[in-house]
Amino acid sequence: MGILGKEVITFIYNPQYLQVLPIIYILLFSYGIGFLEYSYRPIINVLEKNELFFYSGIFSIYNLIMDIILVAKFGIIGAAIATGSALVLQYFYYYYFVRKLTKINFVFPFKSLSKSLFNLMPMIVFLFFFKPFITNLGLLIAAIILAMIIYLITSYINKLFSEKEREMINNAIGKRIWMF
Repeated sequence: MGILGKEVITFIYNPQYLQVLPIIYILLFSYGIGFLEYSYRPIINVLEKNELFFYSGIFSIYNLIMDIILVAKFGIIGAAIATGSALVLQYFYYYYFVRKLTKINFVFPFKSLSKSLFNLMPMIVFLFFFKPFITNLGLLIAAIILAMIIYLITSYINKLFSEKEREMINNAIGKRIWMF
């Protein structure tokens, strides 16, 4: 979405909406971090510390206050910054308290992240190369499909999951189809 945002807006929606691209970039970044907080929810539930969810409501208040301040200055970009920063702060709130409650030192999976980024690189290079040639909806759809195929091939060659993890996923699916 970040790379082909302009083309998606132009060919699927309307070129008049191109001014929202900075908002999309802000929200892509902040939601990318903010969605990581969902990994802490099962731990909080197991620990029966549901009050953490209640106290995280402070970030809604923060979001409202920042909306009032930033929208007046920056318009809708201010609202995106307020919402995005609230999501990022909420992630760090859960990270801090789950770590404090469990005494577990959560190790960031740098090896998995590196493999994921490595698998994304051929797709990203392809999209940057192909982007100037996208002049209609058909070429946009073709670029998206080809980018997905490139990513799948790269992920098949450079597997993110161990054999044991793939077996567990395939057993859950009921068929041996997960090969990444």
